[in-house]
Amino acid sequence: MHNEAMWKKVLLGFALLCGVLVLADFLLAAHSEYRFSRAVRGASGLKGDPSVTISGFPFLWHSERGRYEKITIQAADVPLGGGRYADMEATLGEVSSAKRGFAILGADRLHVNFAKARTQLDARNLGRYLNIPDLRISSATARAQQMPYSFPLLRRTLTTYGVVLTGTIHLGDGFASRVAVRAAIWLEGQSVRIVPVSPYTGLEAPDAVPTPPGSESDVLNLFNITLPQLPLPFDIAAEQVSVVGSKIVVEGQTKEMDVTPQRFYFA
Repeated sequence: MHNEAMWKKVLLGFALLCGVLVLADFLLAAHSEYRFSRAVRGASGLKGDPSVTISGFPFLWHSERGRYEKITIQAADVPLGGGRYADMEATLGEVSSAKRGFAILGADRLHVNFAKARTQLDARNLGRYLNIPDLRISSATARAQQMPYSFPLLRRTLTTYGVVLTGTIHLGDGFASRVAVRAAIWLEGQSVRIVPVSPYTGLEAPDAVPTPPGSESDVLNLFNITLPQLPLPFDIAAEQVSVVGSKIVVEGQTKEMDVTPQRFYFA
């Protein structure tokens, strides 16, 4: 009976010790993520701290070896200039650092085996480029994606994506109403190209009205744009563009590169 009570105390003590060690490891990881986040914010001109997640448990063991499974950085409202903002995200895989210790500072050089980056532009900020404040972006359904074969630009690349854009436009003849267009979107070099194909009324634009006869060309031109190059984290080159929900998403990836937290993005 005495031995049983003693073993219970030993097991309880061991469990408490493990709990303390796990908590301490968690706090060290949280502190390192905070330091990393502050370094990114300070160099990128962000309004708030980005979300940083450093994967690898136990953290202390990984940090002492200078090896991390993955580091994910998510920053909202990154300034693009002209009152426009984007959300940026980077995933760094198989990260190694010559520096040992749990704190990763802004100038610390990290080698990554692979990196993925994405920049997301929502309807409000795309509307600022187009001067259409109430713009709405919708991923196109099969019906909306049926592009006319006579549209020659679609044949110059295989990487296109159908999208429906809806917004209130103003024409010189006094016409002001909410219209929608089907558009093609693709990467032209490192820039996003949006070319409207035709007026649209359908499921993605229930509040759109038909375009007045004879005004189709003027309406389409208001949605026609080549965006300034949307930067990706760590200057990773853009490889594809798509529409996810109500956002335009530009993505790229690379292998074997060196980064520092403060180079996430320069405003």
